Amino acid sequence: MTAREKALLLAGAVVAKNAREVLILDVQEVSNFTDFFVIAGGGSSRQTRTIADAGIEAVSKSGEKPLGIEGESIGRWILVDFSDVVLHVLQHEARAYYDLERLWNEAQAIELPELAGGVG
Repeated sequence: MTAREKALLLAGAVVAKNAREVLILDVQEVSNFTDFFVIAGGGSSRQTRTIADAGIEAVSKSGEKPLGIEGESIGRWILVDFSDVVLHVLQHEARAYYDLERLWNEAQAIELPELAGGVG
């Protein structure tokens, strides 16, 4: 599976768990540690954990496990590192505060196909 395919798989999995404002950023030109970010919003720590777990499960079905998971115990910002793709699941307040979209504004946003549940 390519990194782009993995990012799209993650986006679909998190949308299926009602993640909001799902965004894929292609950071290959501006980062030396990963190729894509998948950024998703959740309304509570329970929801962010559910969203992150859905992403982990989707990628794990292809035989790949995450290299690391951070923030799962608190659930405010969960980061799941798949090496070439990093999943960020943030509660709305944390997402607004850290504003990853602005921080990585030189990255190209990837158009998301119509995914179950809609994006945004």
